[in-house]
Amino acid sequence: MNLTFENVCVKNILNNVSFTAASGKVTVMVGKNGSGKTTALRAASGALKYSGKITAGDRDLLSVSAKQAAKLVSLMPQILPAPQITVRELVRLGRFPYSGVYGSLSSEDEKKVSESLERAGVSELSARRVDRISGGERQRAFFALLLAQDTPVVMLDEAGAHLDAERKRELNRDVRAIADSGKTVLCVMHDINDALGIADKIVLLDKGKLIFSGDAKEFCEKEYPEKIFSLSPYELKDGGVIYR
Repeated sequence: MNLTFENVCVKNILNNVSFTAASGKVTVMVGKNGSGKTTALRAASGALKYSGKITAGDRDLLSVSAKQAAKLVSLMPQILPAPQITVRELVRLGRFPYSGVYGSLSSEDEKKVSESLERAGVSELSARRVDRISGGERQRAFFALLLAQDTPVVMLDEAGAHLDAERKRELNRDVRAIADSGKTVLCVMHDINDALGIADKIVLLDKGKLIFSGDAKEFCEKEYPEKIFSLSPYELKDGGVIYR
């Protein structure tokens, strides 16, 4: 299920942004601070008003209910709250779009919650309160929530921001696995090297406008890391290139 932006505008932030994040692929949105990356994700999640059109598959996200939208698109935000609930209670929130009329979860829902806790590596934290765990642990708990919601379109805003290098690599492997399962993944990433390492497609925003949409090789060939981010390429011994 592709996620498509068509001439999306958010007042004073986004200006006629159009691109498609394809199913089975990782699309990474990059840009300097204030370029509109987070705004684009929040618009697609229904948290911001916008003009233009955002579709998940053939469903216009403005034409569906909030509950229907929550079955199509999920978002792990950059700034994570710290509610006074347990990690398991947090992850259970991901199943509420599928719950019955009284909000009760089925045994299958609870199984999905347990599987998501395990995949995110936070099973041992399930009885701990979210406001009493570390930033990195909270990041993984919210990733478990994202997994539990189990939508065909998955969006992450700087999901690795509070993780150490090992956990960040694990997260990137998990994100790749989500895409390989056929889901659409749209990420916002700050680190250009991390973005190039995982992206099937790069979307570059600058001052609210779409500057580039294409593969990582073309992104580098057009020297956007140098032109937009003032980075310099350095060749590695194995023939690869990093920017710093």
